[in-house]
Amino acid sequence: MEKRTDKKRILSFLLIMTTGFLFLSGLGLSKKAVSLDTEGYRVYQNRKASSVINGIKHGGKDDWKAYDDEYFALLGYAQNVKPKNDQFDLSISAMEDSSHINCKVKDDVLANAIVELSAGDTILVYGQLSVTALNKNNPTLYVDSFQKVDSDRIDEDAVSTRNGNNTYKTGDLLERDLHNGKVKYYIPQSWEQVEHNIVAEELGEIEGYQYRLNELNRGAVYAQSLFVCYFEIERFVALNDRSDMTLIEEAILRDITGKENLKDFPLRTVKTYYGTEYKYYQDGYKKAMTGDPYRMEFVFQEIGSEGILVYLYVYNNDTEDQGKIKEEALMVMRLLETQ
Repeated sequence: MEKRTDKKRILSFLLIMTTGFLFLSGLGLSKKAVSLDTEGYRVYQNRKASSVINGIKHGGKDDWKAYDDEYFALLGYAQNVKPKNDQFDLSISAMEDSSHINCKVKDDVLANAIVELSAGDTILVYGQLSVTALNKNNPTLYVDSFQKVDSDRIDEDAVSTRNGNNTYKTGDLLERDLHNGKVKYYIPQSWEQVEHNIVAEELGEIEGYQYRLNELNRGAVYAQSLFVCYFEIERFVALNDRSDMTLIEEAILRDITGKENLKDFPLRTVKTYYGTEYKYYQDGYKKAMTGDPYRMEFVFQEIGSEGILVYLYVYNNDTEDQGKIKEEALMVMRLLETQ
């Protein structure tokens, strides 16, 4: 791919805006672990067990396929508790013979906790649902966690992160769009106060937003940002260079990092549980004035042949408590929609 003069368009907002004038340092980073880890920080759809069971049983011929492999937080009632077999049933009512989902536990800590369940307990169970043509009358949920709850109510217009640490009603999230509405994503309301529109604020020419997430925590010492950007192929890439997405992504990385050698790209390629494929790359730099080390994690999502979504997550180190902020960033990625 030929060298172009797009460095100003990309670099001006992705680096200088983040923490001041920066010197890249090429910090040594893991070749496998990623911070925006879709497996480590899953997003669960909140549902009643009865809604899922009825949707599977009474939908169209193949409607059960929409539930297979999805992650849910399911509310129901414990039945047929078998601690020795590391399993229990999640029923639609407290009645012993009601329709149910079979819940299987592999984690030793969770397996030991099953003994605390009693028949009829109202519980919320997080896990991945497995539905096949053979088991659709009694699907299986592979359990990530579960908890007893006092209420038999759950907001089915909501998603939960990190096994229920944070729950968001999807109708309360704020919608943002890119590429003339062909890309839509959703942010927590609190993010609006730290949001910066790249083009509208004349911070750069590439379409997208920066979220200065450390500003949500007034006591935060280090910068922490998530960029969500759309790279339009037709606008930025010469006609003869558009056939290879990987080469285009490498050119974006070279412009941003200033490095010619990208032997570690892609650092990791992930086909997520929700079907989206991401390519990852990591780098590091030190802030010029203070020498504070920062890490950059790039995530590329190809949108057909028209463009590339570029997520850039900037943070200080792996040990800082990113908690809720990182969970929300992964929720933004999970709920993003493309046409």
